[in-house]
Amino acid sequence: MVFGEIVIGMPGSGKTTYIAKKRELLKERNIFTVNLDPGGVEDPGNSKSIEYDFDIRKFYTTRKTMESCSYGPNFAVKYILQEFCAEYSNFSNIFSDEGAYYLIDTPGQIESIIILEKFLNRLQKDNIRLVTVFLVELASFISYDTLAYTYLISLQTMIALNNSQVNVITKCDLIDKIETIVPIEEIASLNLITREIPGFFKILYEFVERESVLFFQFLEYEKSVLASLQYVIDQASGLFYEIADEEKLTEYLKDVESREEILEKYASRSEKLRLKNK
Repeated sequence: MVFGEIVIGMPGSGKTTYIAKKRELLKERNIFTVNLDPGGVEDPGNSKSIEYDFDIRKFYTTRKTMESCSYGPNFAVKYILQEFCAEYSNFSNIFSDEGAYYLIDTPGQIESIIILEKFLNRLQKDNIRLVTVFLVELASFISYDTLAYTYLISLQTMIALNNSQVNVITKCDLIDKIETIVPIEEIASLNLITREIPGFFKILYEFVERESVLFFQFLEYEKSVLASLQYVIDQASGLFYEIADEEKLTEYLKDVESREEILEKYASRSEKLRLKNK
């Protein structure tokens, strides 16, 4: 079985940074990076730009498709992903390395992600097990409107891809500066105080809490936080249960903190800001 992650999120959620940092963190796993976003501009001089092992822009770009087909940018991305999925047999060799761990970057246009269900199904048939890692930045939790939108988009992704999904709050290093609409630990653990939430939002949150479908993990690029997030992802994919060697398992778990420890850490920092702003 081959394992990996398909990374999804709105523009600004930190997908490319996540791929770059994970490649450093997991270098012992023989990382293979894949870019399925045809809209980004390659810029080797940009420190935030990364070089992928496979880049869809070598074959299709949003700009060229817009020019040749007279499409808008969103439809051009959908068209390219449809073409890529239809031509999967011509690209399947990039997933032939049984010793690799795949990190797949995707377009920021969430509506185009629906097309990737066929792609995931093909990979599963080839014994490639990907976890959907859904990234959402901390600033998405500053109002009931943005919180509801985040929940709906995350649910849409889960339904569209029908795949194991880990929801991740990014840019948590800013938790001392960005005050969320309700305490961050309540958002992450589905423990919202629904009596304070108006109208439609209350119905949505009650559904999310009742069905327990949207637990959130935290992300900042600090060793124990990264290790703890990877532990959750590897459990979701099944990779964790493939570690049979006791020494390797001990080494793997040495920096992992419990969910309670992670929640307490961020709750404390969030509460300090909340008290300061009162």
